[in-house]
Amino acid sequence: MLLAKSCHDFDILQWLVDKPFTRVQSFGTLSHFCAANRPEGAPGRCIEGCPHGETCYYNAVKLYLDDKKKAWLRCAATGMPENPCDELVEKALRETDYGRCVYACDNDVVDHQTVNMEFEGGVYAVFTMSAFNKGGRSIRVMGTKGDLTASMDSAEITVYDFATKQHKTVLVKDLVADESIIGGHGGGDGGIISSFCRLVGNNESSVSVCSAMVSARNHIAVFAAEQARHTSTVVDVACYEQSL
Repeated sequence: MLLAKSCHDFDILQWLVDKPFTRVQSFGTLSHFCAANRPEGAPGRCIEGCPHGETCYYNAVKLYLDDKKKAWLRCAATGMPENPCDELVEKALRETDYGRCVYACDNDVVDHQTVNMEFEGGVYAVFTMSAFNKGGRSIRVMGTKGDLTASMDSAEITVYDFATKQHKTVLVKDLVADESIIGGHGGGDGGIISSFCRLVGNNESSVSVCSAMVSARNHIAVFAAEQARHTSTVVDVACYEQSL
Protein backbone atom coordinates (compact mmCIF):
# COMPACT_ATOMS: atom_id res chain seq x y z
CA MET A 1 0.00 0.00 0.00
CA LEU A 2 2.80 2.42 0.84
CA LEU A 3 4.48 1.92 -2.51
CA ALA A 4 1.29 1.92 -4.58
CA LYS A 5 -0.61 4.78 -2.94
CA SER A 6 1.67 6.59 -0.50
CA CYS A 7 5.04 6.99 -2.23
CA HIS A 8 3.96 10.59 -3.02
CA ASP A 9 3.64 11.30 0.68
CA PHE A 10 7.12 10.00 1.43
CA ASP A 11 8.45 12.11 -1.45
CA ILE A 12 6.73 15.23 -0.11
CA LEU A 13 7.99 14.69 3.43
CA GLN A 14 11.57 14.10 2.29
CA TRP A 15 11.38 17.12 -0.04
CA LEU A 16 10.20 19.35 2.82
CA VAL A 17 12.80 18.07 5.30
CA ASP A 18 15.54 17.86 2.63
CA LYS A 19 17.40 15.21 4.64
CA PRO A 20 17.62 11.43 4.19
CA PHE A 21 15.44 8.97 6.10
CA THR A 22 17.40 7.32 8.94
CA ARG A 23 14.97 5.01 10.77
CA VAL A 24 11.37 3.85 10.23
CA GLN A 25 8.79 1.93 12.22
CA SER A 26 5.36 0.86 10.99
CA PHE A 27 2.10 -0.73 12.14
CA GLY A 28 -0.85 -1.76 9.95
CA THR A 29 -3.16 -4.55 8.96
CA LEU A 30 -6.09 -5.60 6.78
CA SER A 31 -8.94 -5.71 9.27
CA HIS A 32 -12.14 -4.62 7.52
CA PHE A 33 -12.10 -5.55 3.83
CA CYS A 34 -12.09 -9.30 4.40
CA ALA A 35 -14.46 -12.25 4.18
CA ALA A 36 -15.41 -12.06 7.86
CA ASN A 37 -17.18 -8.74 7.19
CA ARG A 38 -18.89 -9.78 3.95
CA PRO A 39 -22.63 -9.01 4.23
CA GLU A 40 -24.87 -12.05 4.18
CA GLY A 41 -26.05 -12.88 0.67
CA ALA A 42 -23.62 -10.52 -1.08
CA PRO A 43 -22.66 -11.87 -4.53
CA GLY A 44 -19.12 -11.90 -5.87
CA ARG A 45 -19.84 -8.80 -7.97
CA CYS A 46 -21.89 -5.76 -6.99
CA ILE A 47 -23.56 -5.61 -10.39
CA GLU A 48 -25.08 -9.07 -9.85
CA GLY A 49 -27.83 -7.61 -7.67
CA CYS A 50 -26.46 -7.31 -4.14
CA PRO A 51 -29.24 -7.09 -1.51
CA HIS A 52 -27.10 -4.58 0.39
CA GLY A 53 -26.35 -2.39 -2.63
CA GLU A 54 -28.37 0.61 -1.48
CA THR A 55 -26.65 0.89 1.89
CA CYS A 56 -23.14 -0.33 1.06
CA TYR A 57 -20.55 2.47 0.93
CA TYR A 58 -18.43 0.44 -1.48
CA ASN A 59 -21.08 -0.52 -4.05
CA ALA A 60 -19.12 -0.52 -7.31
CA VAL A 61 -22.25 0.22 -9.34
CA LYS A 62 -22.84 3.45 -7.42
CA LEU A 63 -19.18 4.42 -7.44
CA TYR A 64 -18.29 3.71 -11.06
CA LEU A 65 -21.51 3.50 -13.07
CA ASP A 66 -24.09 5.76 -11.42
CA ASP A 67 -21.77 8.59 -10.36
CA LYS A 68 -20.97 10.49 -13.56
CA LYS A 69 -18.99 13.22 -11.75
CA LYS A 70 -15.96 11.11 -10.79
CA ALA A 71 -14.59 10.76 -14.29
CA TRP A 72 -11.23 9.46 -13.09
CA LEU A 73 -12.89 6.46 -11.42
CA ARG A 74 -14.69 5.55 -14.62
CA CYS A 75 -11.47 5.97 -16.60
CA ALA A 76 -9.55 3.78 -14.15
CA ALA A 77 -12.12 0.98 -14.29
CA THR A 78 -12.22 0.90 -18.09
CA GLY A 79 -8.65 1.81 -18.90
CA MET A 80 -9.94 4.62 -21.12
CA PRO A 81 -8.15 8.01 -21.13
CA GLU A 82 -11.40 9.98 -21.01
CA ASN A 83 -15.20 9.88 -21.14
CA PRO A 84 -15.92 6.11 -21.15
CA CYS A 85 -19.54 5.29 -21.94
CA ASP A 86 -21.81 3.41 -19.52
CA GLU A 87 -21.58 0.24 -21.61
CA LEU A 88 -17.79 0.08 -21.15
CA VAL A 89 -18.08 0.81 -17.41
CA GLU A 90 -20.68 -1.93 -17.01
CA LYS A 91 -18.46 -4.35 -18.94
CA ALA A 92 -15.57 -3.54 -16.59
CA LEU A 93 -17.75 -4.16 -13.54
CA ARG A 94 -18.72 -7.57 -14.91
CA GLU A 95 -15.24 -8.67 -15.99
CA THR A 96 -12.52 -6.90 -13.96
CA ASP A 97 -11.54 -6.59 -10.31
CA TYR A 98 -13.19 -3.16 -10.20
CA GLY A 99 -16.59 -4.84 -10.05
CA ARG A 100 -15.84 -7.37 -7.31
CA CYS A 101 -17.33 -7.19 -3.83
CA VAL A 102 -14.72 -5.45 -1.70
CA TYR A 103 -15.26 -8.07 1.00
CA ALA A 104 -14.82 -11.01 -1.42
CA CYS A 105 -11.47 -10.26 -3.05
CA ASP A 106 -8.11 -12.00 -2.75
CA ASN A 107 -6.56 -8.73 -1.56
CA ASP A 108 -3.98 -9.03 1.22
CA VAL A 109 -2.98 -5.33 1.34
CA VAL A 110 -3.50 -3.32 4.54
CA ASP A 111 -6.54 -1.06 4.83
CA HIS A 112 -4.90 1.18 7.44
CA GLN A 113 -1.28 1.80 8.39
CA THR A 114 0.93 4.23 10.28
CA VAL A 115 4.65 4.94 9.80
CA ASN A 116 6.95 6.67 12.29
CA MET A 117 9.92 8.28 10.53
CA GLU A 118 13.22 9.72 11.65
CA PHE A 119 15.25 11.94 9.34
CA GLU A 120 18.90 12.94 9.51
CA GLY A 121 19.24 15.94 11.80
CA GLY A 122 16.58 14.87 14.30
CA VAL A 123 13.40 15.66 12.34
CA TYR A 124 10.49 13.31 12.99
CA ALA A 125 7.29 12.64 11.07
CA VAL A 126 4.24 10.43 11.49
CA PHE A 127 2.31 9.26 8.44
CA THR A 128 -1.18 7.73 8.56
CA MET A 129 -2.83 5.93 5.66
CA SER A 130 -6.46 4.91 6.13
CA ALA A 131 -9.20 3.72 3.83
CA PHE A 132 -11.76 5.14 6.23
CA ASN A 133 -11.89 8.87 5.55
CA LYS A 134 -13.30 11.40 3.11
CA GLY A 135 -10.26 11.03 0.85
CA GLY A 136 -7.42 13.25 -0.27
CA ARG A 137 -4.33 14.24 1.68
CA SER A 138 -3.73 16.58 4.58
CA ILE A 139 -0.55 17.69 6.33
CA ARG A 140 0.47 19.49 9.48
CA VAL A 141 4.01 20.83 9.91
CA MET A 142 4.99 21.85 13.43
CA GLY A 143 8.06 24.10 13.70
CA THR A 144 9.77 26.24 16.31
CA LYS A 145 8.25 29.50 15.04
CA GLY A 146 4.78 28.32 14.07
CA ASP A 147 2.77 25.53 12.55
CA LEU A 148 1.24 24.99 9.12
CA THR A 149 -1.79 23.02 7.98
CA ALA A 150 -2.89 22.21 4.45
CA SER A 151 -5.14 19.84 2.54
CA MET A 152 -4.91 18.64 -1.03
CA ASP A 153 -8.54 19.53 -1.72
CA SER A 154 -8.26 23.11 -0.40
CA ALA A 155 -6.75 26.15 -2.09
CA GLU A 156 -5.58 27.50 1.28
CA ILE A 157 -2.50 26.85 3.41
CA THR A 158 -2.93 28.10 6.96
CA VAL A 159 0.09 29.27 8.98
CA TYR A 160 -0.09 30.07 12.70
CA ASP A 161 2.71 32.40 13.86
CA PHE A 162 3.86 31.88 17.47
CA ALA A 163 5.23 35.45 17.69
CA THR A 164 2.10 37.28 16.53
CA LYS A 165 -0.40 34.60 17.60
CA GLN A 166 -2.12 35.24 14.28
CA HIS A 167 -3.24 32.96 11.46
CA LYS A 168 -2.12 33.74 7.92
CA THR A 169 -3.70 32.20 4.83
CA VAL A 170 -1.68 31.50 1.70
CA LEU A 171 -3.62 30.76 -1.50
CA VAL A 172 -2.54 27.95 -3.83
CA LYS A 173 -3.06 29.31 -7.33
CA ASP A 174 -2.54 26.03 -9.24
CA LEU A 175 -5.00 23.82 -7.34
CA VAL A 176 -7.42 21.79 -9.49
CA ALA A 177 -10.15 20.54 -7.17
CA ASP A 178 -12.62 18.98 -9.61
CA GLU A 179 -13.20 15.25 -10.07
CA SER A 180 -12.01 15.11 -13.67
CA ILE A 181 -8.87 13.34 -14.84
CA ILE A 182 -7.22 16.81 -14.90
CA GLY A 183 -7.78 17.04 -11.15
CA GLY A 184 -5.45 14.13 -10.42
CA HIS A 185 -3.59 14.75 -7.15
CA GLY A 186 -5.09 18.24 -6.88
CA GLY A 187 -3.65 19.21 -10.24
CA GLY A 188 -0.23 17.78 -9.39
CA ASP A 189 -0.26 15.39 -12.35
CA GLY A 190 -0.71 18.25 -14.77
CA GLY A 191 1.94 20.22 -12.90
CA ILE A 192 4.49 17.46 -13.45
CA ILE A 193 3.78 17.42 -17.19
CA SER A 194 4.02 21.23 -17.36
CA SER A 195 7.35 21.15 -15.53
CA PHE A 196 8.65 18.49 -17.89
CA CYS A 197 7.65 20.54 -20.94
CA ARG A 198 9.36 23.65 -19.53
CA LEU A 199 12.50 21.63 -18.83
CA VAL A 200 12.63 20.13 -22.32
CA GLY A 201 11.53 23.29 -24.15
CA ASN A 202 13.28 26.02 -22.17
CA ASN A 203 15.82 24.18 -19.99
CA GLU A 204 13.85 25.62 -17.06
CA SER A 205 14.18 23.57 -13.88
CA SER A 206 11.52 23.31 -11.18
CA VAL A 207 11.96 23.83 -7.43
CA SER A 208 10.12 20.56 -6.84
CA VAL A 209 12.51 18.39 -8.86
CA CYS A 210 14.63 15.88 -6.99
CA SER A 211 17.37 13.62 -8.29
CA ALA A 212 16.65 10.06 -9.38
CA MET A 213 18.82 8.82 -6.49
CA VAL A 214 16.77 10.73 -3.91
CA SER A 215 13.58 9.29 -5.40
CA ALA A 216 15.06 5.78 -5.36
CA ARG A 217 16.06 6.13 -1.70
CA ASN A 218 12.55 7.32 -0.84
CA HIS A 219 11.29 4.07 -2.35
CA ILE A 220 13.84 2.14 -0.28
CA ALA A 221 12.50 3.86 2.85
CA VAL A 222 9.03 2.62 1.91
CA PHE A 223 10.28 -0.97 1.59
CA ALA A 224 12.12 -0.56 4.92
CA ALA A 225 8.87 0.58 6.55
CA GLU A 226 7.13 -2.51 5.22
CA GLN A 227 9.86 -4.73 6.65
CA ALA A 228 9.43 -2.92 9.97
CA ARG A 229 5.70 -3.67 9.87
CA HIS A 230 6.22 -7.38 9.18
CA THR A 231 8.97 -7.82 11.78
CA SER A 232 7.69 -5.45 14.50
CA THR A 233 11.07 -3.71 14.60
CA VAL A 234 12.62 -0.30 14.02
CA VAL A 235 14.57 -0.48 10.75
CA ASP A 236 17.73 1.48 10.03
CA VAL A 237 17.19 2.66 6.44
CA ALA A 238 20.89 2.90 5.51
CA CYS A 239 21.56 -0.62 6.79
CA TYR A 240 18.50 -1.87 4.96
CA GLU A 241 19.75 -0.27 1.74
CA GLN A 242 23.13 -1.97 2.19
CA SER A 243 21.39 -5.32 2.66
CA LEU A 244 19.87 -4.99 -0.80
